[in-house]
Amino acid sequence: MTDIDALQKAAREIRGDMSFLNASNNAETWLRHIKTSMDSTAKAIDVITANQRELSDRLDKLGV
Repeated sequence: MTDIDALQKAAREIRGDMSFLNASNNAETWLRHIKTSMDSTAKAIDVITANQRELSDRLDKLGV
């Protein structure tokens, strides 16, 4: 293997490592987005549940 071959091989390995790191960072970013979406969804569900309880209580008071 010549020096040029060795350098090309090293460059390919570095590019592969960088691609892996980029993919890992992208995955981490997506996981953060998913967690944020899940948190927002949970808050929305809490609001809907509270509204349903309030509506149910009002209907009970009206005798419906």
